[in-house]
Formats: sequence, C-alpha cells, structure tokens
Amino acid sequence: MENSSKGTIAVHAEAPTVAPAESMAPQPGKKINKLAIVLGVTTLICAGMAGFFGVQYFTSQNNNIQNSNTATGDKTTTDDSSTETSSAAEITQNVMSKEYSEVVAAMHAILDGYSDDFVIQASSILPYKPENIDTYVLLRYSLSTQIRSQYGDLAADIESLNNRMASAGFSSIGTLPFVGSAGPQIYGFQNANGVICGTHYSTISTGIELDCGKSGWDWLTNEQLTLVQNLATAKYEKTGKYPRIIYSNEFVIKEGGVTPYQTIQVSMDGGVGLFYRTSPNSSWQYFETVQSVLECGRYDTEDLKKAYLGEPCYEGPTRSTVQL
Repeated sequence: MENSSKGTIAVHAEAPTVAPAESMAPQPGKKINKLAIVLGVTTLICAGMAGFFGVQYFTSQNNNIQNSNTATGDKTTTDDSSTETSSAAEITQNVMSKEYSEVVAAMHAILDGYSDDFVIQASSILPYKPENIDTYVLLRYSLSTQIRSQYGDLAADIESLNNRMASAGFSSIGTLPFVGSAGPQIYGFQNANGVICGTHYSTISTGIELDCGKSGWDWLTNEQLTLVQNLATAKYEKTGKYPRIIYSNEFVIKEGGVTPYQTIQVSMDGGVGLFYRTSPNSSWQYFETVQSVLECGRYDTEDLKKAYLGEPCYEGPTRSTVQL
C-alpha cells in the first residue's frame, strides 16, 4: 500500500549488513583451507561488525518507536547519550569476544568432518522466536555457509546434516518460516548457549545452507517486541492464526484519515500486514495482508473508511481513494 503524505510518528533503523569479500569465495576445483578462510573472514566481519553494531545500537535507541501517546506498548523512552555510548561499547565488545566466537565454534562442531570446504560469511535471514512472543522475527545479523552436495541428493544432504545437529549439542525447534511468499523449508535447531541454526536447501547454489546466530541478535527493543506481540494478537483475534513471521525493520505509526485513528503496516508472511486502531489508547485491529493496492470496496466499515480515508484504492480499473 502506498504511503499518504500524512506525518509519521516513528521511523526505523536499518539492520547492519557486512558484505564478504568476493576473493573469499571458493573457486571450482581448488581445495579450501578452512582455518585460513575462517580467520580471514573473521577479521573482515569483525572489523565491519564493530562499526555497524556500535552505530546500529546507538541509532536504534533513538530511532525506534517514538510515540508520545500513552498507547498499549507503543511508547518508548530514550536513555541519555552517556548510557547509550556505554551500552554500545559493551554490546560490541561482548559480540566480538564471546558471542561471535560461540557461533563460529558451533558451526565448526556441526561441519568439521562433514564438509572440508565451507566459508563462513555474514547474513541476515535467520528467523527467531523470542520468548513470550507468538510470532517469529528476523535476526538482524547471523552467519551463513553454503555446503556442496555430499551425496548428489539434496534430500539426503539435508537429512545427514540434520542428524549431525544432535551430536553437536543442538535440539530441534521445528521448522522455521521462510522470509517471503515462498521458499525452502527451514529446519530449526538451538543449543544450550542460545545459538540458533537453520538448515535448508540453498537459494543461491545447488547445495545446502547452514545459518546460525544468537538469540540476542534480533536488535528489537522491549517496546518493539510488545508492539509485535500486540499486532500478532490482533491477527489471531480476527483470523484464529498468529502471523508466522513479522520481519519488518521498520515500525511506523501513521495518523489515520480521521483523527484520532492511526494505522501501521509491517512486512509479514510474504506480504504487507495492515493494522489500524480507533485511537492511540485503543487496541490494534488487523485488517488484511496484501501484496498490492486493494479494491475500494474492501474498506467496507466505518472504522476502515475513517482509518484509511484518502489512501489509494481501485474502483475496477480506475484508480481512486478511500472515501467516507
């Protein structure tokens, strides 16, 4: 759905990404020294992560949901800059010295003796279900490796890799949602240290893929998680089903067409989830998950018309706007 010209209440902070050097990619017919590659990639990623994580944490504390209304879980407060700077440094240090090493070590425990030519690189596609939240979110940072087929049969490759997870200290947490409208089934695992991994057919090669990260790498504040849960509950109350995944890195609360209505739209389940509320102090209501502009007739209640007044819609082939 297109945005109207009305002002927004809150905006987002972009997730950190680190692009691995192309020279790190394995060349056909060439044996790869895992230790040399991992050390090289580790150095590259650590340098990038140190900057990105520090900036991301500091920025996100100021740019997350900044709603001045006393709404249910949508209000956030901002700590002073000295606290944020200290927290950013502490987070960066912890990630570099401990959590990153834990994830790399876990991936080696899984793959050593299984594949001799894997490259660990930065990624950001691993779903994660926070405690007490009824939907998945997306880790803002994770590590990934492509694995060449060991058997010439991807189903056998996945089965073999999944069987190795238990011996590496991982327990199954079921299947994870794919980010998008369609994709390979992702098998989820977690160990006692909070390392989360997903195995699936690779979407960019003819092999399989292992993605791993830490549960604390989702970068969502408590206020954002509360909002995610409120939106998930709103969808459940209308449809009887929670969203499989809400993977926005953006939470923008907009003023509705008629005061005091408000709307929000988030990326979820392969589309855009539309939600509204009749006032800043009321509960969110789920409207629809869409992939294109709706027909005007879909706005068929007074509340929907007031919330989305002036938004684009179609009367047959004719472009129009929502009217009261």
